[in-house]
Amino acid sequence: MRSMVWLATLWLGCSGAQTTPDEVVDPTTDPTQSTPQPPQGGLSLRAHDTFATIVVASWDQATAGEAHVEFFFEEGDVRRSPARTLEAGPHEELLLGIPYGVEVTANLVTPAGTSEAVNLQIDPALDGMPEADLTIHDESGVDPGSNYVFLSLEGGVGRWWALLLDRQARVVWANRSRGGAIHLHPRIGWHGNTLLLDHNRFWGGTYDLSSSTIDRIAIDGTVLESFDMPGHHHAFTDTPWGELAYGQRAVNGASDEWLAIASADGSVRRLWSCREWLDSLKIDEGCASNTVNYDPVSDTYLHSFYSLETVVEVDGKTGATNRWFGHVDGAYAFSPADSTFFWQHGTHYTDDGTLLTSSLTAARDEIVVREYRVNTDTQTLEEVFNFGVGDGVLGRFMGEAHRLGNGNTLHNSGSLARLRESTPDGTVVWDVQWPGREIGRSTFVSDLYDLAPPRP
Repeated sequence: MRSMVWLATLWLGCSGAQTTPDEVVDPTTDPTQSTPQPPQGGLSLRAHDTFATIVVASWDQATAGEAHVEFFFEEGDVRRSPARTLEAGPHEELLLGIPYGVEVTANLVTPAGTSEAVNLQIDPALDGMPEADLTIHDESGVDPGSNYVFLSLEGGVGRWWALLLDRQARVVWANRSRGGAIHLHPRIGWHGNTLLLDHNRFWGGTYDLSSSTIDRIAIDGTVLESFDMPGHHHAFTDTPWGELAYGQRAVNGASDEWLAIASADGSVRRLWSCREWLDSLKIDEGCASNTVNYDPVSDTYLHSFYSLETVVEVDGKTGATNRWFGHVDGAYAFSPADSTFFWQHGTHYTDDGTLLTSSLTAARDEIVVREYRVNTDTQTLEEVFNFGVGDGVLGRFMGEAHRLGNGNTLHNSGSLARLRESTPDGTVVWDVQWPGREIGRSTFVSDLYDLAPPRP
């Protein structure tokens, strides 16, 4: 196990995570050179100044009433912005979900009628943006409520991309990380209406534990909150009340790690100590985590350690160690024995109370999904579902699994940079990969307008 720990450290430190500090690109999408279209029937279009795939629609509304914009970039696929009741006068709306390189056609619909069509050509994809290879897309089998995926991808020269992709694996939003920091664990905010972008300086190549930050933003780049994250090493999670929980490493290189809670006002409090827990068990091992997830039903955190191949459940109020799963003495048993997880990532409780994780097999020759019923009476993890066993898919680092609304499961294969969506019977209905890349965190989004800034 220890050899895997230090192999992982070497991998993340050496596999494309070196930086060139003087190559800072922020914001990463070049300001658009497109010329705004002249008003036609009261509507004009222009590309957003930072994100070329966001179109800003503008008009001067003649009379008060409900208005929306209809738009399309593919014949037969007409989309619309949310309807809003507006006063007479000038207004704007964002058109979202548009890929690079397409031509958009839009009409304004108001009480006065429908405007003439207006067109805008969207810029081509940015240099260096990872290209996806979509091999399976069964529209009848995928989760109908999971329309976009938010993820991070390695982009070379110590830079990572945070991307929003549609079901055709086309990029509809992109942000490239700053020099010296990477987007490794971007998340959708707890309430589903913000994006959380980490600027991780540890795995960015400098191994800096003192100056990582996380921004809470709207889809147009508006920064709503910024968090200083001293000791931020790997993963973090949002909470229902807006603070961020994360694994805080000792800046001086000591082997301890705390479960810490950061607020936007700059304060950080420590809830739990890995070192104290291990000392109580008389275990001399290092503490290095890869996942933190909060469960509101039990008010607990699951703090997953790759250095221990163990997940610890921590009481959210008291910081007490409730129980643990994995390979540290005293952990719950696995049933059957060959369902034991190894090198687990992304471990969390589902809405049904089961434990879901991405894991290597015992032979460490496949990356799979494992789901367990937590039997507190027998202190056993009873496997109720797995996916990928026997498929020969191997991503040695990272990885994650999510249960979707229709019962499907999304599996992120980590360093293989592959996403597969499986039905409950194991049928793959969506398969997309990025050859030669590495992938961080990924999760589906239903409606991009949930991520838009407040509009009048």
